[in-house]
Amino acid sequence: MHVVPIVTRRRSLQVWRALRWLHSVFGIATALVVAVVALSGTALAFRPEVESWLGPSIAWDASETASWQRVRDRAIEARPAHQLQMLWFPNRARPFYRAAYAFEGREYTASLSFHPATGERIDHEPSEFMPLMEELHENLLLGDTGAFLVRWSTALLPLLIVSGFAIGWPRRGMPRWLQIRAGKPWLLDVHRVAGVLATPLLLAMIWSGLVWAFPTTIEPWIYALTGEAPPEVEGELWQVESEPPGGDARDAAGSELMEAALASSPEGAFVDYLSFPIFPRENRQVRVQRGYAPWPSGERSVFYFDRYSGSLLGSNAPTAGPASRYLTSWNTALHLGSFGGLATRTLWSVASAALVFLALTGPWLWWRRRPRRTKRRDPA
Repeated sequence: MHVVPIVTRRRSLQVWRALRWLHSVFGIATALVVAVVALSGTALAFRPEVESWLGPSIAWDASETASWQRVRDRAIEARPAHQLQMLWFPNRARPFYRAAYAFEGREYTASLSFHPATGERIDHEPSEFMPLMEELHENLLLGDTGAFLVRWSTALLPLLIVSGFAIGWPRRGMPRWLQIRAGKPWLLDVHRVAGVLATPLLLAMIWSGLVWAFPTTIEPWIYALTGEAPPEVEGELWQVESEPPGGDARDAAGSELMEAALASSPEGAFVDYLSFPIFPRENRQVRVQRGYAPWPSGERSVFYFDRYSGSLLGSNAPTAGPASRYLTSWNTALHLGSFGGLATRTLWSVASAALVFLALTGPWLWWRRRPRRTKRRDPA
């Protein structure tokens, strides 16, 4: 009469051991990647404050602004061996022009700052800290290989969370969720408590990260769930190529492209940056921003133009549909926790710190728990 309960307990134990093995293997495989991504993501959450602290100290009331053409010429003269790639315009959060270049295979590098009123170069060496953090967060400084590791490590994180909850689920004789015992189990208990408390915020960060990691797979689901028609241009807009003309290959005037972008933007919007293509078929980008705060107060839209004809190739400007607004604004706010200002960004950073702790303590707990072989003593 006790056969069925015994078999059930044995099967439950087998499932529990399989889940623990799964949790250990995936945790060890992704630990280093997750730790680097979480740390760099914390820095990116406080990007405005960090850039303001590291940037030049400039008093600018926006009453006088140098023309972007003047700054472009100064930027080209300042680095003749480089190729100008991007020009950021001054605003309240970043009160100066900034130029970035392509050089020896590296893009968006060797940036310089220029005064917003005079257009002259500022004697200040821009910090590469935030670009470094951004590249670490996206590809671990390993290019396509690193981007692959980041994408799939992010995809495995939900499995780690689910398996972690399953193997730590309170059973008879086990401590409660948030109890931390003294002695040797304390690190395991803290590992469990950190995972339990951080899980809701981690799931928000993981989901929003997956939207960017697998856009061609997830974005159609979002449009289908909301009933909104997807954009006509499929794939990544930055990959839509310009068409080189047969004769005159001069670029379209940047001022006309910016006027076209502003005409399709809400009232009060301003240009945030203008790109300068470095490849023959590369399109040209104009990013327009409305407001300085994150969603829902501020929005950013990127318009993609044919670099030669100036025709609009596409844009990620939000429409009235919920899917469009989610993908262009809300997903970023969810990933960074910026929807509630400094308070929510701080809370998201604490959750990221908990993720770093989980990634580092998990392999150590596995190493400490693994069976050890004991040396056999030869009989005297």
